Amino acid sequence: LQMNGRELYRRAVKTFVDAVEKVLEQSGHTGEDVDIFIPHQANTRIISSAAKRVGMPEEKVFINLDKTGNTSAASIPIAIDQAKAAGRLKSGDLVLFAAFGAGLTWAAALMRW
Repeated sequence: LQMNGRELYRRAVKTFVDAVEKVLEQSGHTGEDVDIFIPHQANTRIISSAAKRVGMPEEKVFINLDKTGNTSAASIPIAIDQAKAAGRLKSGDLVLFAAFGAGLTWAAALMRW
C-alpha cells in the first residue's frame, strides 16, 4: 500500500468541487446564497482550492485546522460547535457541508440552520 499524495490532493479537490456544485444545482442555490461553508477539516490547501474553484469567498469558509488538526469523522461536528460559539453560525443561515475521506468517499449537504 502506497499513498500518492499529489493524486489524492487532485482527486479530493475535484470531488469537493463536484459535490458542492451538484448539491447547489439540485437545491436551486448558488454559492452566493450560502452563509457559511463548513467542510471536512482534512487539509487547508484542499479546502482553500475547492472553495476558490466554486467561487466561495474565504470569509464564508470555516476552517479550524489550526486549532484541532484533522479529527477525521468528528471534524464537521467540531467545526459546527466552534462556528456556533464564534457567532459565525446563526439561526436561519444557509449552511453548506462537504466531506471527502477514507476509502475515497464523499458527501455534500445544504441545510437551513
